[in-house]
Amino acid sequence: MKTMKVILSVVSVLALISLLPASAQEKGAADQKLMETWMKYATPAEGHQFLQKMVGEWDIVSKMWEKPGQEPTITKGPGKGKMIMGGRYLKLSYQGTMMGMPFEGMGIHAYDNHSKKYISIWIDNMGTGIMVSKGTLDKTGSGLTQFGVVDDIFTGKKVKAKTVTTLINADKWLMEMYMISPQGEFKSLEVTHTRKK
Repeated sequence: MKTMKVILSVVSVLALISLLPASAQEKGAADQKLMETWMKYATPAEGHQFLQKMVGEWDIVSKMWEKPGQEPTITKGPGKGKMIMGGRYLKLSYQGTMMGMPFEGMGIHAYDNHSKKYISIWIDNMGTGIMVSKGTLDKTGSGLTQFGVVDDIFTGKKVKAKTVTTLINADKWLMEMYMISPQGEFKSLEVTHTRKK
């Protein structure tokens, strides 16, 4: 008897839904589709796996060139990478010295499920601006090339920059930055990350 009442209740509900105006049913379907689209956008996906590989504690060796042909300035220090906000973003933190002064820098790296691009921002205590760069992985899945623009505070001009991040193996990766001008590309920075044991 209870089973029959349940069946009749379900049939009644379905009958009532079928009597709803088409617009109400369509709105419900549209709302559902919007929710599914948003959830897909907000959920870490395959693109985030590249970022995950940079999680950990790192020994950092940085080489910086002021001009082509010069010997680089070499600095060392610790670095740390961790996923934040439920695995949606990679936060990289660095400490050390630069030009004889304490240095602190931080990068936030994202994979945007909508644009299918990697987006990175960089801030440090050697300035007050923010560098933003965007790019894509190569076919191997181990190399990320991004492009952005930095301000040359001495000339007032904007300079194009290319950043290449290469995963060498599970315990080592490299970040290189190139300044781009009409004369070509100039490698200004190389940061080697070796996993702490």
